[in-house]
Amino acid sequence: MNRFLLYAVIWSVLVLGAVIDLAVHYPRLPEKVATHFNESGQADGWSTRRSYVWTWSCSVGLLPVMILGSIAAVRFLPARWVNVPHREFWLAPGQIEFTRAIVAGMVHWIGVATFLFTIVLNHLTLRANLTPEPSLGLWPWILLGALFIAMAVIIVPVMLRFRRPR
Repeated sequence: MNRFLLYAVIWSVLVLGAVIDLAVHYPRLPEKVATHFNESGQADGWSTRRSYVWTWSCSVGLLPVMILGSIAAVRFLPARWVNVPHREFWLAPGQIEFTRAIVAGMVHWIGVATFLFTIVLNHLTLRANLTPEPSLGLWPWILLGALFIAMAVIIVPVMLRFRRPR
């Protein structure tokens, strides 16, 4: 399976999962939806169900477009805009396509991690709104920690790969 097809499948599954999640929870959402939570996870901001769905739709619709657009842009950006260590080697004519592929892959996986964070946070918000006292508890902090770990797992190997020319 080529890389583009793999990316398309991954993003399609993620978006479809998010849409199904909303479709399952939407009929049971109250008209007044908790949309903001304080550092303790307690609801402290509200909106209409329609407004929540509009915001949700924008995040689920635009984030994949922005990430996939960034991946495409990596292929066409001038080399001077690609920031990697040892630029003179990694951006040389014989290496630049390899470098672009590595950077595009990194952008893709960072996007997947960020989108998963968004999907799970939206899921938690939907579930919280099905309770009398909406609360997220510590889950946003756990998710944020998981996102930071995922970023390290994605970025550190890429930076190590570019640390010195072969």
